[in-house]
Amino acid sequence: PHDFDTNSIVICSVCHSDILDLVGVYQSPVNFAVVCKQCLARFTHNDIEMMIGLFFLYGGYYGKLKNRTFSLDEALSKMEMPINKDEVEEMNQRLMHQALIHGLKPFQFNQKLQLYTEE
Repeated sequence: PHDFDTNSIVICSVCHSDILDLVGVYQSPVNFAVVCKQCLARFTHNDIEMMIGLFFLYGGYYGKLKNRTFSLDEALSKMEMPINKDEVEEMNQRLMHQALIHGLKPFQFNQKLQLYTEE
């Protein structure tokens, strides 16, 4: 028999909140990450899968830095400008990651990016 701690807490892969009741949570079919009911209600499945992947790659979690303001100008100034298509994709991922850890929802970041490119 396997020994396991029945008091161990599962943590949401998106927002890092404790999941005390596993009924109704979402488990990613890609990497088995567990997502709380609140995040499941707040985000689309596509957004959740994207967020899990970005947090796995770059660390952090949704809203980790939400008490700080997200500045697209500041985030861009810290990055090297891409040269090829792969670098553009990586830059987009890093920008989205920064927006997420600052508590922006994916659609909010996309709106901010669209406004930025129209300036």
